[in-house]
Amino acid sequence: MMLARHSASPDRVRAFVVAIAESRGETLEWGMHDGVPVADWPGEADIAQSVAMVRPNWLAVGPSAEVARFIAMTRAGSTEIVPGFPMPWEGDGPVVEEEFGLMGESRGGAEGAVTRPHFPTEFSFRISNDAEGNVTARWVALFEDAAGVAAASEHWDAQRREYAGNPMLSLLGLSSALEGARFESNENQLTFSLHLTLIQMSRLIRFMTPMIVGGRRGNRGARGSEETPTPESGATAH
Repeated sequence: MMLARHSASPDRVRAFVVAIAESRGETLEWGMHDGVPVADWPGEADIAQSVAMVRPNWLAVGPSAEVARFIAMTRAGSTEIVPGFPMPWEGDGPVVEEEFGLMGESRGGAEGAVTRPHFPTEFSFRISNDAEGNVTARWVALFEDAAGVAAASEHWDAQRREYAGNPMLSLLGLSSALEGARFESNENQLTFSLHLTLIQMSRLIRFMTPMIVGGRRGNRGARGSEETPTPESGATAH
């Protein structure tokens, strides 16, 4: 599950999510789950995805069952997402600006976390859009030292070039965005910027979602027997 902080109004967030769905020919309606605004997240993943406005300036996006659990945790007054990782609005947590992810060696407390080369110790990720719906994604990552930045820059830029030449992404109209993306480094910081139209972003979400949730499919059968409530558009507040 991903938590993202934003500075937009609730109405603008709702409209943006609806616009992503509409750009893909889908219909999306916001509903309520335990007093929290929720919607089905547009995608073709095997596992149902949801987006929830868990705080006025915080979004939770992920598998519907996980989002439902997170909503229950916030209502119960929980202060930790997993042991050692506080809620982002509860003092000092692993939050750096707009979004956080459990990515580096220091994230060993996350379920299933492993050491991954070329991944930062912490990062921030900001997505902004203009009146025309064009989207700018900016990823800023911190590493232990300049050597780590150089190695990561070389690795991820090679990945960018490879995906820019991917026939499927070319057919989806995403190659031009990846060709124009650039990495910038400064001491122990690496910045990646990507500019997309709203249609390109919705197509990118469609392309990436199966990869993101693929690692969870092995747990699907075990969780299928759990009677865990999931946020649905038609749900009502309790």
